[in-house]
Amino acid sequence: MKKMAITSILFASLLLLWSCSQQWKAPSNEGITIPNDNITDTSKIDKSKSVPYIINITKDWFSPSNLNINVWDTVNFLNTDDSSHWPASDTHPTNAQYPWSWVEKCWTADQSNIFDACKWLIKNEIFSFTFKEKWTWKYHDHLDSTKFWSITVK
Repeated sequence: MKKMAITSILFASLLLLWSCSQQWKAPSNEGITIPNDNITDTSKIDKSKSVPYIINITKDWFSPSNLNINVWDTVNFLNTDDSSHWPASDTHPTNAQYPWSWVEKCWTADQSNIFDACKWLIKNEIFSFTFKEKWTWKYHDHLDSTKFWSITVK
């Protein structure tokens, strides 16, 4: 009887651990409508006038912590810390706040369109992202999701 109870508890624990480790499936973005004031008519933008920005990643902070840019500007996240960091759109852990972003799109053909480095940046490594949507976009370090910063795209 004891053996059966211990085996049942062990089996239930393993099943629980396995189910917790499984990733949920990302919903399709089909049918999602972005408000009109966020949609950018790319034909009217001179992309050659885009300004690159640098956000330095340090041990404790991304600097500047808040950045104001224009649509089609590129932001370069430069890791100046000895530790690894992973800039990504909020909300942790899905990284899905920026339109059509989702952590499960990392390592797919859609990766270049999502606001997610999709990997740890080592010291002096850069993740670049061009913002094509207007809004105030929150982001975080995927390896330390307790800190948040923002980029306002006008």
